[in-house]
Amino acid sequence: MQLQLRKIENSLGIIIPASVMQQFNLRVDTPVEIVEQNGNMMIKLMIQKQSKLPFSESELLAKIDADSAHSDLIAKPIGKEWCE
Repeated sequence: MQLQLRKIENSLGIIIPASVMQQFNLRVDTPVEIVEQNGNMMIKLMIQKQSKLPFSESELLAKIDADSAHSDLIAKPIGKEWCE
């Protein structure tokens, strides 16, 4: 895709088309890094992948029942505190 640099105050910038924003899930303030590779300038996304946890939430919750949830350890209201 060919784009033109535009003057933005004292700097230069490019306008990223909506189709590219959707393709790469870009939002305002998405962190990027400009790198040089073989004489070319590349814009690299700095989004970190979330690490995969060993258990899913549903797997953990599937084994909880009234006896194993430790509901007896939940604090009781004190003084003027109230709960429903």
